[in-house]
Amino acid sequence: MNARKPQSEESTTLALALLSSAKRLMAGSASTSEGKETFVTHVSSDGSIVKLADGSIYEVDAIGQLKTMLWLPTHRVLRQSDGLLHLGKGQKVKASPIKG
Repeated sequence: MNARKPQSEESTTLALALLSSAKRLMAGSASTSEGKETFVTHVSSDGSIVKLADGSIYEVDAIGQLKTMLWLPTHRVLRQSDGLLHLGKGQKVKASPIKG
């Protein structure tokens, strides 16, 4: 018989936060006061262009391209007024919307 270890309050809170985030992503995207949450669908090989699940397309500045060229589809990002924030890595890049 598998005995399950009781969950701590912290692990329960984290699980609920992850579930909430997943539901928002599955519904399309989520907006917060800090930006709009979505995820990457495509990054050009040089990292200059990032396409997002909400249909928006961003052109990334030269310095940011060193970071975005390593971003992968399904990585969560926050669209902000001055660029994109990779939620998993905590990387912020300056980017301008081309579409959306």
